[in-house]
Amino acid sequence: GVSADGRYAALVSLGDDAENGRLQIVLADTISGERKRVTTGIDGLPASANCAAASISADGRWVAYLSAATNLVADDTDGTADVFIYDRQTGLNRSLTANPPSGPLTGYALDPLALSPDGRFVFFLWKGTETTPEPYLAELAGGQVVRLGLGPLTGYPRFCADGSRMAAVFGTPGSTLVIEPASWFGSPPTHHVVASFTNHSYFALSGGGNRIAFLAAGAPGASTLR
Repeated sequence: GVSADGRYAALVSLGDDAENGRLQIVLADTISGERKRVTTGIDGLPASANCAAASISADGRWVAYLSAATNLVADDTDGTADVFIYDRQTGLNRSLTANPPSGPLTGYALDPLALSPDGRFVFFLWKGTETTPEPYLAELAGGQVVRLGLGPLTGYPRFCADGSRMAAVFGTPGSTLVIEPASWFGSPPTHHVVASFTNHSYFALSGGGNRIAFLAAGAPGASTLR
């Protein structure tokens, strides 16, 4: 992933950054040329397991990724893949799924993973006791993790620029749903679905979140969202 201004790039690396032969996440500053290994454990060593699916916020502060490493944080030693968030300002990693406030999750995280451009939300798949992986959202500020409950993911998620809306294809056959992620974390949660479209094989959500373009039965189209 690349920050909005193109300065910071979050990369998966298997070079000098991976002294133990495991894939690591590196944050590169394209202006200064500096490279920093994001996945440095609390023991000062590279992540003990492969890292993947790096996603960066628009301002380059936050990097979300997946790893089964047991040395990145103190409270995650089960060896299954979790969702991590790195803060460039503090230089620290945090697990969003190892011990969330809502209670422990049983299972492991999967790609696709997507960090909202404003750094508020992380979308990911979680394979627990269900037959198929379930779409989840994590909120960085409060650390809450919730299952969306919209059916299996069948199309990659996309956030608008300020993170207020997200679109993805859910279910079989798939429906493109535009949702407001914050509504899943309200008190009480309202699970607000802004719009639903069927038979859309490809789509793009505008930066403002108020327009969606798509292909339906091979023909291009667009719709304005309220």
